Amino acid sequence: MSNHLIAKIGVGALIIDKENNSVLLSKKNYGPIKDKWTFPEGYVDQGESPSEAIKREVKEELNGEIEVNGLVSVRYRKSEEETTIYFVFNCLLLNKEELRINDKKEINDFRFFDIEQIKDNSEIYSLVKIILDKYKNNPDFNFKKTDFTPSEIEIDKNNYLLYL
Repeated sequence: MSNHLIAKIGVGALIIDKENNSVLLSKKNYGPIKDKWTFPEGYVDQGESPSEAIKREVKEELNGEIEVNGLVSVRYRKSEEETTIYFVFNCLLLNKEELRINDKKEINDFRFFDIEQIKDNSEIYSLVKIILDKYKNNPDFNFKKTDFTPSEIEIDKNNYLLYL
């Protein structure tokens, strides 16, 4: 038996509409952030890379075609149930007019939010807010460890790492 970490790998898409200064978010139907607006996201399947997974997830959930342009953040979270590593990619949406919900099991809504109005919206997951704040102030994204933990989830600071 190996003592190496076994973790689920999650992926999220930061999709900015630069014309309208807005970000695409979807509303979750399950999990610890149920009914919160968050990035289009999902889990990496066996044999799939994180960038392949986010392309598949955006297609499955929203019929979206994206180009993956870089890594925005990496988050590590350990709970009693599971350990997850979450990659958020900066993505370019190629077919905005064709977006629609494909899978009502996972998400129940999606929309573009004005980036300037996100900070005060309590329905938006705090992780999204901190990543967008970093994006607004530094589009180059130099990674640094933060002391952030989301208020929506009870978690020990030692079991949650976010690099931005």
